Amino acid sequence: MLILENTEENTETEKDETNAGVTDQMITKIKLRLSYIIGLENRPDIVGLIANIVPAVLLGSFVRFLIFSNGWHLPISNVVRVDMPISQRANSLIWVVLFMVTACVRWLVVRRAKNLRFILANCITVFLVLLAMFPLYTLAADSTVNGMVGGSLMAVFSLVLAFFSRTVSKTATVFFLIMTLWVVFGTYKTYQQHQINHKQMLALEERALEIKI
Repeated sequence: MLILENTEENTETEKDETNAGVTDQMITKIKLRLSYIIGLENRPDIVGLIANIVPAVLLGSFVRFLIFSNGWHLPISNVVRVDMPISQRANSLIWVVLFMVTACVRWLVVRRAKNLRFILANCITVFLVLLAMFPLYTLAADSTVNGMVGGSLMAVFSLVLAFFSRTVSKTATVFFLIMTLWVVFGTYKTYQQHQINHKQMLALEERALEIKI
């Protein structure tokens, strides 16, 4: 019995070691691939430009696909949506273009900056990811508070990037200032939606009180 138990324990130990080895190999492969992709994005040549633009455009297009495929751009029943000066498709096109230009700006920073280029480039990458999430919480008519908070933080983030990129690239600075204005515009529209929702809630409460009376 002791021999059998020891054999089973050894077998289980070997399996655990094998599984751990496979997991370590997978993690190592993922790290190597990520390092390779990051290495491409940090190249100052045309390859680096393409490596920056392609993932950004794919990410922006994927987010817009999620929005339209799930109907998140449509108004919720009994909720009046704030008027927009442009159509939803034009708005989506603008977002995709902004993703592409952000990627180009990141490449410019990598190409021109010397000391803090990778720190600034990484900050732009974080900004790009947060930018991808921005429409997800600003288009929802029932999460206007989140939209206002998120939009305000993104505007501040964009201003910070404009400040730190001023010594690296005037193009980057101008772009982030324009981005700040665009995000402020979106946040203002979210604020208008919040006001409309608040007025509708008050009207519904008044009607409920009249019915009770």
